[in-house]
Amino acid sequence: MQDTIITDEIPVVDGGRCSARVAYPPRATTSPAVVLIPAIFGATPGIDAFAQRLSAQGFVVTVPDLFWRTLPGPLGYEGADRDKAQDRYKKFDVQKGVDDLREIIAWCGRDGFSTGKVGVVGLCFGGRFAVLAAAHLGAAAAVSYHGTFIGAHLDVLPGIECPLSLHFGEADTQAPMSEVAGITKASARNPNIEIFTYPDAPHGFMQQDRASYRPSAAGPAWDRGVGALRKGLMT
Repeated sequence: MQDTIITDEIPVVDGGRCSARVAYPPRATTSPAVVLIPAIFGATPGIDAFAQRLSAQGFVVTVPDLFWRTLPGPLGYEGADRDKAQDRYKKFDVQKGVDDLREIIAWCGRDGFSTGKVGVVGLCFGGRFAVLAAAHLGAAAAVSYHGTFIGAHLDVLPGIECPLSLHFGEADTQAPMSEVAGITKASARNPNIEIFTYPDAPHGFMQQDRASYRPSAAGPAWDRGVGALRKGLMT
């Protein structure tokens, strides 16, 4: 198996099929699976690169298109595409997204190249779903990078039983430090949750193809996130 990306379709709720992009590790061995949920722009070339980088760490990485019901496919970061991305985000049904993600995680666990253990990594929009996967969907590990609206789910944080690694930029206006303070307080008694903040890092600091990319934050955040995945999926 080569470290390339293939396309697939995953049966989900309501009889639908969610398109996905799958990156396999370079060696043809069974590996833990990771679901990578991107920002509202979808599986852009930058997300493909992120998925391949994760697969090189020994994971089968699946990038589902959670917007398959409304406006599927990747969108650009600026102009009319940005407006379309914002619009589909505002109209997104979170509960249906969670229901779809449950089926996606189960599908990844059944993949012939998977060990059966599944983790979830979320960027921006996807961060909320990484947390909910850890809380409700049987994820064995989860990582959120500059995740939004996690503060709407503080009640689930005390009960999370798998490694959960949360990363926030201190200059992020979409996941502000006031919200991170609430997340930190709600997580304080749960040893499975680690929270990291990065000085001067804005929203989107992990994505190399965006102007918001900050290597000084992205480097340690990557290492810590991969460490959490390894702890939950490889031990």
